[in-house]
Amino acid sequence: MITEVEEQREALKRFMDARGLNPHAWAKAAKVPDSTLRSYLRGQTNSLKSHVERKLADAAGVSVDAMYGRDYGAPLARHQVWVKGYLGAGNAIQLFEAMGENEGFYEVSRPPGVHGDVS
Repeated sequence: MITEVEEQREALKRFMDARGLNPHAWAKAAKVPDSTLRSYLRGQTNSLKSHVERKLADAAGVSVDAMYGRDYGAPLARHQVWVKGYLGAGNAIQLFEAMGENEGFYEVSRPPGVHGDVS
């Protein structure tokens, strides 16, 4: 008989497979130790700490419940924020001071894990 711990672990593996997530890249994006996630997936530990679960969920753009297959609602909204200045690969860099008052604003996705007002 499968235990609740094993069921939860398998649900997380299905979540990762469905989204093409690998443990190393996902842990890095979530800023959690790679070994923490790998130990859990291998069955060496029985649970992830709640702050680790939240970081992984934020990095994947879902709720903690969704990671374990317990949330069937709409995905979390991705909030946009305005930034002045933007650096992308291959783009020229314009000095902040050289921009006009209403120039150089870009709307970008809020970085994972950043909550609250960022203005």
